[in-house]
Amino acid sequence: NLAFNTANVDNGGAPGQAAGAAGGRPERPGAADGAVGREGGAGQTGNGLVGAGGNNVLSARFLSNESFSAMYDRSVNDLTETLFTSGAAEDIIARWTELLTAEATDLVAAATIDSDAAAITNTFPVV
Repeated sequence: NLAFNTANVDNGGAPGQAAGAAGGRPERPGAADGAVGREGGAGQTGNGLVGAGGNNVLSARFLSNESFSAMYDRSVNDLTETLFTSGAAEDIIARWTELLTAEATDLVAAATIDSDAAAITNTFPVV
């Protein structure tokens, strides 16, 4: 529905009705401009669950379960080790940067490739 900017009929909207209109997707809490969409995003807050924004009811319910929370924490630690502590994520970015610089500078400037790679790398957690 997002691709066609329409609301779900089951949620009270009519086919072709713009998303966010009466019966469409609700406004995001605290969104002054009427934005709709996923909570959180790149800025991990609250429980650290990406996209949860610290106030996602479902993620809060799962993380309140001690067994699930422990499994989640172990998985985050494992992924952090696998991707970031090991340097694998930086290696992946370096390989893509090298490939794009060698093969795509006719489409995008090398400076853009480098700055985008740096911006991505700057989002990596400090380990």
